[in-house]
Amino acid sequence: MKRLSIILILVLALVSCAPNAPSTATASAAATSAATAIATSAATAVATIPATAQSTSAATAISTNVATAAATSAVTTSATSAATTSATSAATSTGATSGVRIAVQAPDKAVNLVDLSGKSTLLTRTDLQLQPGRAWYAVGDTVYAISTGAGPSNVHAIDAKGAHKLDFIPTQFYGFAPRSSGTPLLAWGAGVLQSNGTTQIDVSTSDGSNKQSLAKETLTGEPRVNRVEKFSRDGARIFFGKEPTGIGGYILFSGLTSLWTANTADGKTSEALGEKAAGGFICIDAISPNEQFVATHCSRKSIQVFDLNNRVLPPRSIQPPAGTQFQQIGSATFNPDSTRVAFAVARGDPNNEQGWVFVSDGLGGSAKQIAQSAAKDWYSVVGWPDANTIVLQSNSFAAPAGTAAVWVVRPDGSGLTKLADGAFLAVLGGTR
Repeated sequence: MKRLSIILILVLALVSCAPNAPSTATASAAATSAATAIATSAATAVATIPATAQSTSAATAISTNVATAAATSAVTTSATSAATTSATSAATSTGATSGVRIAVQAPDKAVNLVDLSGKSTLLTRTDLQLQPGRAWYAVGDTVYAISTGAGPSNVHAIDAKGAHKLDFIPTQFYGFAPRSSGTPLLAWGAGVLQSNGTTQIDVSTSDGSNKQSLAKETLTGEPRVNRVEKFSRDGARIFFGKEPTGIGGYILFSGLTSLWTANTADGKTSEALGEKAAGGFICIDAISPNEQFVATHCSRKSIQVFDLNNRVLPPRSIQPPAGTQFQQIGSATFNPDSTRVAFAVARGDPNNEQGWVFVSDGLGGSAKQIAQSAAKDWYSVVGWPDANTIVLQSNSFAAPAGTAAVWVVRPDGSGLTKLADGAFLAVLGGTR
């Protein structure tokens, strides 16, 4: 793979949220805001790791009488924009009455909840630098986030009383997800990366009790870890990938190399979507809200949508408009009724970066542009919580280094509005 003069080291949830961690990537920019880790999407994985893992034990069933606990969820994704629309126009153009709020870490590290009108309410103040999150990293008014910066990374539950480190989750973990349906649970990937080591998914209540291990495997050859993505909507399954480690490069849009499910009741695993690109390319972007479709950027030139209910069908492709000049594509996100896809592309030049966002009219065919970033910036799509609101994270190589902001825009491209400076952490309310 061609090496670039400027290298972005992937901060995958693969590397267990340690200084180089989870499924977000750090753009080489100073950590002046929580958005420094926001080059969070990856499109050109460098690893060709033929790891094979053999299941050595069926996972223990998770008790249905687990004590309830504070729920979890956080969000990651990104977007930038040269738009100068006022926050008040966001209220009318994106539907501020939907009850959706966005958790954002401001440049001063405070964690705020921002509604779609731009009204910001302080959740808590913290000295932690947090990685960009995922839309589902919140349960109720509790936001889950992963610390970054000097020292080990940790998962924190953030509420009005502060940021609470979850000591029962090790610093070496691979992906994280909270369950908000039924009994609140937390899941994370764990493992020992060595010859004949193991990988597994650990699950517990939100206070760390009733911990069980699922999908435990013994590793042979180069290791792949079980990286947790999210719980299914009914909470009965965990989506995860069997992922290589040591991936790096100038990567703006990340993802998984493969998609699997593990039942929370009996630990049984099943492959939902195998690898669609060679070389450990991390390119599986999103699972649709109805959990029938998966969007990927594995072709590198379009978004491909696979139907999990009919896997013999070839994928449908969604194309950026003819003439669009880009080298990277990703952060595909479905709308709430699973019938359209928003995604971002970028020039792929760290010395002259720029990005665009597109929306399809269906699950195949052409897409139309709805946003263009400022020079030296690029966008990621981080959420589509209601029919009229797409959430973007912007990232920038321009001064001040590490500048980032959260934006909203309507699917028709109107109402592009900056909600807040800082890094996207999660969506509270709406579809996630």
